[in-house]
Amino acid sequence: MILTTLIAAFLMVNNPHLEEGDAYYYAFDNDRALAEYQLAFTQEPNNPQVLGRLIRVYNDYGRILLHRDKKAEEFYRKAIPCADSLLRLAPSDPAAHFWSALSKGGLIQFVGVKEKIRLGKEVRDHANLSLRLDSTFSYPYVLLAVFEREAAKLNWLERTVARIVFGEDLSGSFRTAERYLKKAIVLDPENATAYFELGWTYLAMDDKTRAIAAFRRVCGIAPRNARDRIQKSETEEKLMQLL
Repeated sequence: MILTTLIAAFLMVNNPHLEEGDAYYYAFDNDRALAEYQLAFTQEPNNPQVLGRLIRVYNDYGRILLHRDKKAEEFYRKAIPCADSLLRLAPSDPAAHFWSALSKGGLIQFVGVKEKIRLGKEVRDHANLSLRLDSTFSYPYVLLAVFEREAAKLNWLERTVARIVFGEDLSGSFRTAERYLKKAIVLDPENATAYFELGWTYLAMDDKTRAIAAFRRVCGIAPRNARDRIQKSETEEKLMQLL
């Protein structure tokens, strides 16, 4: 089971602006999709479907613009209050915790060491909560894998800050990251992001052969939205460097 209760409801459109927005979103037109979702928000600011769409498209913008435009950070920051609102409305729903983890995880690359560690812990905690509520939800496993991989790369200063400020020795494991990603793929074989992150995990492990195989799987999955299309393009560029 890939879709949780909230995501299933999230796909059940009952607002015409959401319907229009979804049509644009899956036609790779995020600008028009966002405009429709914002109109829906003015009508129903406490509708979980509306909040979910906004969180998704804001995170997509952040990812698409990353390393290309300074507005990437702005979009990640816009996603967070929407995610907080969704959590207040649906605190027991696994998807709400996933969206919170995803939004806060996107901001990590723009802040200092102390804030990185604080946000990283929130990402880990919300991803784990999501899986406690639904262990068959594939995407939180991807977030936990990224957390493990990046924690394994922390330098001594970052580890010291984590231990002093939070009383916790943050450590990570490439093998654990690999295990999480393989679990995500078993649950959702068409999860291109899981293969993408698996490729980068294998590169961190100095395993070029398996990285290439994972990246090739990304390229074999048809993009479903603009974010997927950018991810596939980046993967193709990386493969050209590796081959």
